[in-house]
Amino acid sequence: MRPFVIAPLLCLGACQSVPPKIQTPSAEAKAQVPAAATSIREFGARPTGENLVWSPVSAYVAFAMLTEGASGDTQTKLSKALDLKSADGLSALIQSLTSPEVTIADAVFVRPDLKAAPAFSERTGRLYGAEALPLQSLEQLNGWVSEKTKERIPKLFDRINPDDVAVLVNAVTFDGKWAKPFEKSATKERDFKVASGAVKVPIMAAKRRMLYGEKDGTKMVVLQYESGNYEMVAWLPPVGEKPNPYE
Repeated sequence: MRPFVIAPLLCLGACQSVPPKIQTPSAEAKAQVPAAATSIREFGARPTGENLVWSPVSAYVAFAMLTEGASGDTQTKLSKALDLKSADGLSALIQSLTSPEVTIADAVFVRPDLKAAPAFSERTGRLYGAEALPLQSLEQLNGWVSEKTKERIPKLFDRINPDDVAVLVNAVTFDGKWAKPFEKSATKERDFKVASGAVKVPIMAAKRRMLYGEKDGTKMVVLQYESGNYEMVAWLPPVGEKPNPYE
């Protein structure tokens, strides 16, 4: 029997035009950052040779909601495994991240013949803003995902297992606008090297001053977003080496 299905999501885009203002994280929220930023190794994601987009915070919040539904020794072990110092601190961290650029949505879908404990619904709602919804159909799950990710992930679930009594979902959507936009005319089809060789993809290009660094053959560049609250770090491994997603 699979009592819970946990489905963290991350969706990226580029359409925000109003520079947002985000809250300054409190000391309690900052204390939760190292654990919430756990690497993909800790949550069991494994490379498949395909593109991988991963949000440690999204996975962490989904597991934190699961912790709220546990009790006794199980809850203690889950909290220890997550290094969850404070649920209130994690809640404050989520609130500090939320802005016009970043939206975070949570939901707990429970099988209709069962009912979530009121204390669980109250805490997940208060701490994480989670919606408590009856688990009615596959279309319902995918519809919620599509709505919360602004249709960028139209389908996540292929089926619902009859033994699933609840599905916990967290969705993080990022819509950012470059501080210095790329010229559309400079985007051209170029070779992009992958594990199996090279593929032709549209690649943006620009010549400008930006944060750049090299170490042990690895090249890194930092691209700023318009708001100044976020940045993208892109890195290129040394020639002949495959990127390690765990580093």
